[in-house]
Amino acid sequence: SSRGIIYDKDFNQLVFNQPVFNLVVIESELPEGEKERILKKVADSIDYDYSKLVEKINESDSDEIAIINDLNHKDLITLEIMTRDFPGIEVKKEVKRYYQDGKVFSHLTGYIGKISPEEMEIFGEGYFINDYVGKSGIERAYEDVLRIIPGKIKKERDVFGNIKSEELISMVQSGKSLVLSIDSDLQKKIYSVLEDNLKKIGSKNAAVIAMDPQTGEVLSLVSFPGFDNNVFSFGDSAEIRNLFNDPDKPLFNRVTAGTYPVGSTIKPLMAVAALEEKIVSPQKEFY
Repeated sequence: SSRGIIYDKDFNQLVFNQPVFNLVVIESELPEGEKERILKKVADSIDYDYSKLVEKINESDSDEIAIINDLNHKDLITLEIMTRDFPGIEVKKEVKRYYQDGKVFSHLTGYIGKISPEEMEIFGEGYFINDYVGKSGIERAYEDVLRIIPGKIKKERDVFGNIKSEELISMVQSGKSLVLSIDSDLQKKIYSVLEDNLKKIGSKNAAVIAMDPQTGEVLSLVSFPGFDNNVFSFGDSAEIRNLFNDPDKPLFNRVTAGTYPVGSTIKPLMAVAALEEKIVSPQKEFY
């Protein structure tokens, strides 16, 4: 199963699901008295620092600990063979989000991340501590549409951790996809022109929104500077920390979260309201 896809108005794909394989340790399933031997054997086989592996396990509050994300092909084959003999060690397939033209669409599509204890309360039942949820943008606003509905399997194991029986309780359901009103070509053009013009005037921040005046549909939404939202899927903690500490505040959505004086654009609205309420007539003049 996979999270729902996001398309623009012409069905150009803006978000992709990319499969990766992770090395996972399930601490409760490591046999008593065998834990150290198994972990050392795994670390040696993939040339991984044993002390670092133990540190990750000790620091985690979860029973299921991801040791290495996105395994390379060589380590994946090695571990797939080893895990057959070592209970508590698993290679788990995970689907990560890849965002097309990340910076250009970052504030629009948003990104996903591991669920927090506070979000567990907000989203309610059906979520688990290792789940990923939308953190911003469309990913957050349409979390209930895009999310995967997990399936359930009941497993019976013996004292050594070997599986004796399995029973399928419910099937997993993939997330539903979304088609936006966004014109991706227009979005790219606006971002490019905006970037060039800001350099000319020596500015760093801007917000642009383009709408269809007949329908109110949003055709483009650009907050500058953008950020590469793929960092949250494939980057490391240092890259993510740099985004949060960047003085230009690339994570701040200047379209939806910025506040600005209305300026003269408010005048036609006030005039129409005055006419509608018959406070003035169409012939009334002001100097």
